[in-house]
Amino acid sequence: MSAHQDQNQKEEQRKGVVMMLVGVLITTPDAVLLRWAQACEMATVSILFFKLLIIAMVMLVYALAYEEGKRLRAIRRRPWLCVALGASTTCVSILLTYAFEYTQTAVAVMLFSLHPLWSGIFGWIFLGDVLPRKTVGALGLAILALILMFFPELRRGSFGAGTLGDAMALLTSLSLSAYLCFARYASKVEPELSVPTVSSLALIAASVALVAVSRSTVVFDGLTTNGIVATVLDGVVVGAVNVANACAPKYATATQVGLISLIEAVLSPFWVYLVYKEVPDLYTIIGGIFIIIILAGHELIATSSPGDDDDLDKQLPPVSSPLDKLVHRPSRLPSSSSDSDQGASTLEQGASSTLEQAASSTLDQPLLAARPPQ
Repeated sequence: MSAHQDQNQKEEQRKGVVMMLVGVLITTPDAVLLRWAQACEMATVSILFFKLLIIAMVMLVYALAYEEGKRLRAIRRRPWLCVALGASTTCVSILLTYAFEYTQTAVAVMLFSLHPLWSGIFGWIFLGDVLPRKTVGALGLAILALILMFFPELRRGSFGAGTLGDAMALLTSLSLSAYLCFARYASKVEPELSVPTVSSLALIAASVALVAVSRSTVVFDGLTTNGIVATVLDGVVVGAVNVANACAPKYATATQVGLISLIEAVLSPFWVYLVYKEVPDLYTIIGGIFIIIILAGHELIATSSPGDDDDLDKQLPPVSSPLDKLVHRPSRLPSSSSDSDQGASTLEQGASSTLEQAASSTLDQPLLAARPPQ
């Protein structure tokens, strides 16, 4: 790989990291806003209904503003991929909300925060992503720091107290990992597919299904102004990180995106302290500091180390990945309409050259020979 290509790929990766960082920083008040809505005695199904709609609106606004060139016919070309994206993002939004209701918040956050690990495993198995050694090391250290953050919960034996909630939090973690891998795969094989648009349509369908499955009186009765305000604000901040989850995997691996999202687990307790004056545990503070140091060190090393043996080109999905074999489709597709135009132009030039050679050889030969006498 040339130095110019290496620099371009590092810039692309930095773009994905910054995009994810901005989305995560915006969404850090999520736990406080959700707690505020629950304190207003809003039913969980009501919170979910408004939250899903607001998240969908945020993603649609982004798609209309920045992805107007994307075409809806890409949905018809890859229906299975759209279903996978929609199902995984819907599971993340619904299951995490119920997980906080059926288990302790700290336990749910820790289980959910394991998604960078699953992202690395899924990316390696299905996309053929080869992670740099520095990313694998950062992932291992970050998981150890997470265990340190929630050590008091482990010591008190909180795990297993809410088995259903723990299972929901773990399934949410797996769903987010799958969504990040699907989004990365879509950016490679179907660049014209707008992942935010597909995700928003799925969330709108899920919100309508909530009203259909539950009685409408349960969804719309007992609403308060403060509860609606809290839910709308929560939907806006979560919508920001959903946009980042949909777009950042285009530039970085799912594991790198997941590592950045761990900042939410670090900063959420401090929002709780600012609003509710609940002092975080010492283990939480130390583990959070370690995670910040690990992430900062990882990005510093990635920025300062030029083209080593585990460079960015090895992180991109190969020409043929196991996921391609599962759907029986060739993975080498034109990355844009310009590639198709270039291919068509090459074919036209080849055909024109062949016709010219044939005409030239014909002119060099004598015209029709004289007819033999009758």
